Amino acid sequence: ERRLAARLGAPSLPSAFATPTAAQEWRRPEPGDPYVLGPYRLTMAGPPGARVNPFLGQDAHGAVAIVRIARHLRGQRAADLLGVEAEALRRMDGRYTRRLLRTGLGDDVPWLAEEAFIGDRLDYVLRGDAERWDDRLDVLRGDAERWDDRLDEATRTDPGRWDGLTALALARQVADAVRLSEEAGMVHGDLTISTVHVAGADILLTGWSSASIDGVPSPALGGDRPPTPEDNVRALGDILVSLGGGAPTRRPAPGLYFMPRWSSAGWEPLRTLVMSCRERPHGHSAHEVWEFLMHFRPEAGTPEPRARRPRTERPIVCAQCGSPLAPHDRFCDTCGSDILTTPPSSAPPDSARASRPEPESGLPSINAYRAYRRLGGSQGYGVYLARRPGASNDVVIRVAPGGTAQGIGRRLRAEADALRRMAGHYAPRLFVDASSLNPPGLVVECVRLPDGSPAPPLSSLMGRRPDGSPWLGAERAATVGLRIAEAVNMCSLKGVVPGPLTADTVLVTDSTVKLIGWSDAHVGDRLPGAATAADSVYALGQILRDLSDAQPTGELIRTMGLWRNPQLLSTISACLDDRPGRRPSAGRVADVFVQCLTTMSTSTSMQMPMQMPYEAGTSDTPQPAAETPDDAEPESPAAPGPAPTTAPEPPPKPSGPSFTRALRSLFQRGGSAPEADVGHPLEQVRLPRTDSCHLAIISRAVGAGRTTTAIALGDVLASAHRGKVIALDAIPGGDALGRRVQRESQATIQDVVQAVLDSDTTDFSSVRRFTSQTPSGLEVLVGDPRPSLPRSRTPEVNNREYRAVITALRRRYPVILSASDTGGLRDVVPELLDLTDQLIIVTSPSVERMRSAHTTLDRLIQGGRGDLVERGIVVLNTHREYPPADPERLAVGFRVRCRGVVVVPYDQHLAAPGEIDLHRLAPRTLDAYLEIAALVAEGYPEAGD
Repeated sequence: ERRLAARLGAPSLPSAFATPTAAQEWRRPEPGDPYVLGPYRLTMAGPPGARVNPFLGQDAHGAVAIVRIARHLRGQRAADLLGVEAEALRRMDGRYTRRLLRTGLGDDVPWLAEEAFIGDRLDYVLRGDAERWDDRLDVLRGDAERWDDRLDEATRTDPGRWDGLTALALARQVADAVRLSEEAGMVHGDLTISTVHVAGADILLTGWSSASIDGVPSPALGGDRPPTPEDNVRALGDILVSLGGGAPTRRPAPGLYFMPRWSSAGWEPLRTLVMSCRERPHGHSAHEVWEFLMHFRPEAGTPEPRARRPRTERPIVCAQCGSPLAPHDRFCDTCGSDILTTPPSSAPPDSARASRPEPESGLPSINAYRAYRRLGGSQGYGVYLARRPGASNDVVIRVAPGGTAQGIGRRLRAEADALRRMAGHYAPRLFVDASSLNPPGLVVECVRLPDGSPAPPLSSLMGRRPDGSPWLGAERAATVGLRIAEAVNMCSLKGVVPGPLTADTVLVTDSTVKLIGWSDAHVGDRLPGAATAADSVYALGQILRDLSDAQPTGELIRTMGLWRNPQLLSTISACLDDRPGRRPSAGRVADVFVQCLTTMSTSTSMQMPMQMPYEAGTSDTPQPAAETPDDAEPESPAAPGPAPTTAPEPPPKPSGPSFTRALRSLFQRGGSAPEADVGHPLEQVRLPRTDSCHLAIISRAVGAGRTTTAIALGDVLASAHRGKVIALDAIPGGDALGRRVQRESQATIQDVVQAVLDSDTTDFSSVRRFTSQTPSGLEVLVGDPRPSLPRSRTPEVNNREYRAVITALRRRYPVILSASDTGGLRDVVPELLDLTDQLIIVTSPSVERMRSAHTTLDRLIQGGRGDLVERGIVVLNTHREYPPADPERLAVGFRVRCRGVVVVPYDQHLAAPGEIDLHRLAPRTLDAYLEIAALVAEGYPEAGD
């Protein structure tokens, strides 16, 4: 069946699976499974766990991730459970775990996304047939050799002895994982052979939702006793029993110690340790078990105890969070604080950085570079921090397992060729090319900031702070976009097409960016079928679009010359053209950014989260000498290409206008040069109005977004008309508008009705005391939430009341918005349409609701309101990030019936309950409401003049 599917064009197994057997338990989603979680469209469902269900998802950029949701919990309880796993993954930081990519703990269905790397459960491997176990021996042979477990000829011919060494290699990795988790302040709550996964040459620990972090038990325990380090030592002993050939069960029997793989006399010390871990766990720690396994040699007997290096120059815990520290640590792995700038109380403030301990003998080395810490690994590679003896700067060693497939070595050679051509320009520097050795490997630059902290990926800077402000301001984001465009242009000049270009493969330093992920780079014809230069431009456009969407509305308007610049927006759209030949070059994109940054009238100092200024000068040079290992001999650089385009440093930022004034400048005449480029629709909004315009915003279905449309559109129009805009609930018993604004008055429309009817309408002047006002100046008149009042009156009285209110408001407000459902118009205030100048029909892009909206239009035409339908505007509110139907396709039917149709994209701020703030709208959402405002302005009584 698989061969037939491949012949018919079906895709192969995703790269997330380390082996074909790992994919056997994954299936296609079924009707009961979720379809979309956050930005991920789910493609496969994995075997359900005890507490969480895994899915394989793909985002809009094509990046694959494992997305997990709680299995039996909902709401906040599910978020709390997944929050424990997310925190555990953050602390492990890819060391024997999948890396945490994103979280959506505040969504209706809480979720988290992890690195897509799926292996076999250890219990399945141990229970599998001999063929599957022999496959694992081949994979792990390189690990055993790197730990100096080099087998002589007699050992190679002794299967029992070889199985013992392989099991020892696995045991070392499992013990190291438990040791690192305890040093990070965590105790695994379900450590068994079922939560240990074997993926290539790596060991992955799963099941972190039951972990106890900093002594706080997980909600998964349900009030039971939290796990202790002694429990993990006992569980580690159980795992060692299974690895040694004992019963491959989660909890081996207490008296079972038969381990055929470790049955000879040379393994006696290891068997004794296993027995002690299971029966007397309080006498051991995970660190001691790991240390024993690392130095145990079955041919040498019990290892001699190692003399510990005294730690007189550094305390053992971080002063900020209390997490354990190693002597060589500069930054705390838990809280990220700088140990030198915030020294513990027992250390002098001017204490020098402690020298790093000698690397463990079991870690790899290339030339003079010796690894001292394993960072993790994926897709068959091991990644280590390393340095030369006596040097002070780190490098990164990437090593493929020994005996690896020829394709991995070929990919490393292609990566080395690409890095050699880039010569440190927008890429890590290549120091040693060992791709032809066995095992193959590379030594490359460790990209860091000047303070020594790791350079963050762009994806970590694309979100917003807790106060809603972006990590990257508009100018800073534009400068980063310029650097990425320069990087892609430099790749083109060097004859290199980088691998998958995403926000995760862009590292942001103090003055430039560095692209990573070069193992899939395309150099000449070496990798047929790899990405092309046009694909890189498309990926560049996706990153730039995400940078633009991450900017809040207030920042966009304050820096109108940047992300709202028509030339830049059209260039980004051209990058995303489906026709590769129509896409601009990366150099052209860089030139557009330079023009935008040069013509800016205001700028900011551009501070990074790590408080490092972003210099807008030339950035095509490698990192400074501090980033180069001492006495390093880098590869010979390729022939230099043309210098990339650079931007001048922006001037200091003056104090700017408020958000309302800035938005109002969109509509007023006499704007600045960028404003002069705005087209005719917004020019119409700028025109002063002498006659009042009444807009009736209606919808038939509950939840279509009528209230949201009224408030957001009213805010935009209020900014144009200096606050002289009012919105009201036009049906008795409706107070929906009041739930989307901050209430300043408890008065309702019934109070205004009474005031109008009890006084001479010519003297009725103070409406403000009955309304609440938004920051943009929109006044809101809330309906009466008590349904008994309107029912006590007859429809004729209600019609007369609303006619009097609208007539009185017309004398004082240029624009009036009334929100009503179609039932209220038909049964309560049908004559309200007689007072309507323009009709706005609100619906959502689903087949059922679209059909309902068409029915509403049909009834209006049958009722003699065909003129309102022809001059009407249809608003399609998208309530999901991935709607079930294409909104643009569904909008075609309305375009032939109404004057205009606008699709409002999904916006997290609008989807959340509570007050609406234009500052927090995404740029595309604001553009949609500006388009609605322009259509409204075209229908003003004097627009034809």
